[in-house]
Amino acid sequence: MELNLRANELGDEGVKEMAPAIGLTRTLQVLNLESNSITEEGAQTLADSLRAPSCRLQNLVMRDNVLGRRGAALLASALPASLTTLAVVGCGLGAAGAKSLAEALGFSDDPEHMAMASTSSALTSLDLSDNRIGDEGASAFGKLLERGCSALSALALSDNGVGPAGAKDLAAGAGVEGCPLRNLDLSENRVGNDGAIALALALALRSRGTRASHHIAPTRAAHHLLHTNPPRRRLKSFKFVTMGATNRRILVRVI
Repeated sequence: MELNLRANELGDEGVKEMAPAIGLTRTLQVLNLESNSITEEGAQTLADSLRAPSCRLQNLVMRDNVLGRRGAALLASALPASLTTLAVVGCGLGAAGAKSLAEALGFSDDPEHMAMASTSSALTSLDLSDNRIGDEGASAFGKLLERGCSALSALALSDNGVGPAGAKDLAAGAGVEGCPLRNLDLSENRVGNDGAIALALALALRSRGTRASHHIAPTRAAHHLLHTNPPRRRLKSFKFVTMGATNRRILVRVI
């Protein structure tokens, strides 16, 4: 069952009215609450429903609400094991909110916490575009990928103020052999030349099972890519298409 309540002026009170049904309805798989002025208060109510044992939700859309850092943390603490797709776009999460979601998927700066972290999340698609997560938030997801704590195959971080540092950490994670990530959206950020090269290297090196390193100097990148441990499929060309200082597309062709 799918329930689409996009742009219905629900607010926090509306969420309170419908929340019990979300937790009790085993057949509800897709819930769209986009553009409903839901705040931290509504996020708390929704989180309580998502924790219900009967919740079987697979796809949750929270785009264009006002959750903020705290609201993101509340949702992150209650993601049901059945959830595979989550969109929290334009909700003012900031770096702290992004880190809360990364931690919910198994990442932590604390090594002891990492050892105990659950890796059972079924989430395969996450969209956090337009949340001002910056390098700090992007790096949390890079480390999540690098440590093999995620099933994510699609990660969208468009328009988040991600610079070279965040791009390099994402590249380090995406370049790990066995990483499930297949779609990484970093459009409308400012990864620059260094970040773009790190991402290109990660993609190319992963294709031959070699661990990517973002410590390679940009001036040596092309030489390293084409001449270190030559693969059966060599990266013959790569192209960076930019508009001003903002990256729009990174195209890597392996032949």
